[in-house]
Amino acid sequence: MAPPVQLIFTDNPGGLPATYTLPPNLDLDLASVRAKIDGSGAGGSFLVCLSILSSDDKLMARVPLDTTYSSGDTGEGTWAPFLRSQSSGSTPVTTTVVDATLSKSALDPALGVTTAVPWDTFDTSDTAVFNTSATNGGAISNTAGNTWLRMTGAGVYFVQADTDWSANGIGQFMQFSRGNFFLLSEGGVYADRKTPSAVFDGNKVTFVGYQPSGSSASYLQININDGSTNNTVDVSLGVVYVPCGDLANVF
Repeated sequence: MAPPVQLIFTDNPGGLPATYTLPPNLDLDLASVRAKIDGSGAGGSFLVCLSILSSDDKLMARVPLDTTYSSGDTGEGTWAPFLRSQSSGSTPVTTTVVDATLSKSALDPALGVTTAVPWDTFDTSDTAVFNTSATNGGAISNTAGNTWLRMTGAGVYFVQADTDWSANGIGQFMQFSRGNFFLLSEGGVYADRKTPSAVFDGNKVTFVGYQPSGSSASYLQININDGSTNNTVDVSLGVVYVPCGDLANVF
């Protein structure tokens, strides 16, 4: 059964500060406070604050309202958990999400040889963030056949790669190679960010990566190995970039 809610009223039209002392031997959990405000006697602008003191007069909390009142203003104020409003004049923060997609059809890697995927198509919503390059750390060219995705934005990258083999074979895998790109998770499991590559089994892989601020660019490449059978494979890569603050002190 929920504890009873008790409303306590007091009227203090006199001088400030207005106070209310809890009756002795009464155990209360303070839920909210509401006050009427009359600034007719104020000599200038003022803030209205709620101060909560312990039984031995030690200050436990002092919380101002968001509003600054002018002399002569009247109003009402309420204090309650999570009630704070957005400050006037504040600018809402917006985040632009950028994506890139790459695809390769009918790749036919040599039997048992790990092969970098040469992308047929590359598309992005922002070429200032995503480009392609022929080499790790190489120049931008954005031409078909490039094997490296180049990423320039500091922040978090959500990566998904899919493979569709002409036939399943023993030992097939995808391998991600990277330059200056930290893996934060592999399939939901924390990954050592210092390793140069990560190997995955399965036809679909998702993970999260991070590029620190101050870095010029990060590079990501998919390598395919068909194991012991000679099959072709369609490969697609999708990456979503979310700008964020510097995570260097976290990782």
